[in-house]
Amino acid sequence: MAFENLIFVLKNYIKHGYKNVILTDLRDSKVQEIPRYFENENFVIITLTVENDDELKKRIVDRNSGFKNVQEALDWNKDVKARPTLQNEYKIDNTHNRPEQTLEEVLKLL
Repeated sequence: MAFENLIFVLKNYIKHGYKNVILTDLRDSKVQEIPRYFENENFVIITLTVENDDELKKRIVDRNSGFKNVQEALDWNKDVKARPTLQNEYKIDNTHNRPEQTLEEVLKLL
């Protein structure tokens, strides 16, 4: 139900002329549904991946809070990298990027 509400809110933003609405922290199964809900809209999906498992482990272990399941993160990252790219999706390898670099890459896509 939460995802359905989120879709409703997003469609309301579009209806009222908002652009570049950012969603974060969706499970990949929900990300894969986005094209179906917004097929008649101008949308972009930007998916950040990490190519190096050791780097991803380090990022997860060093967190003070939030998602901290290393094995699940590794599996999730592997699955996202392996699945076909979705409509209007761009996968960015974020292994070595500073936040500013990633932002720059994202802005080029908008």
